[in-house]
Amino acid sequence: MRCLIIWDDQDVFEVITMVLESQWSDIIISHSHSGDLGVHMAGTGEPQDILLYLSLPYTDGFGVCSRISRRYILPIVILTVRDGSDDIMRGFAVGTNDYVPKPFRPTGLVSRINAILRRVEISRHDERDIRLKQRRTAIDFMSGQFYVHGEPIPLSLTRYQIFYYLVRSPVQRGLVGQYLW
Repeated sequence: MRCLIIWDDQDVFEVITMVLESQWSDIIISHSHSGDLGVHMAGTGEPQDILLYLSLPYTDGFGVCSRISRRYILPIVILTVRDGSDDIMRGFAVGTNDYVPKPFRPTGLVSRINAILRRVEISRHDERDIRLKQRRTAIDFMSGQFYVHGEPIPLSLTRYQIFYYLVRSPVQRGLVGQYLW
């Protein structure tokens, strides 16, 4: 498993790293102290999961989450001290898959990551043999890529899942096809 942790506090990063390494011995962890670098690393390191701290210096964690979820199909877990209902709703609105307020238990964090990874794996397992290509558009469900006129179009995980379910249904595929193909 590959995980990107976007967190500014080195001590907390090391604790989270120990927790993750105790669960997954083969885990590869990347670390970013800043939101901008984290967005860049999300696209280059191919993480399977992103742990994002909201209170980053010089940037808004919600903005970082939004930028990542618009560009890449990656599960994001927000970790934060901000536990108000407005913050939680905003987190999900900008693309997080889970919102974990601090303090959190290490076993709870691991369980949440496992649940997200299971959902992603089930989704990828169902899509292995599905590739649709028509005149203007193509979608490769194995890689999660959507193309218009040969150019890749980034989809957030939520948009990708909606599109996936629309295209999987023969009835919906006909309706979607009227607009896309």
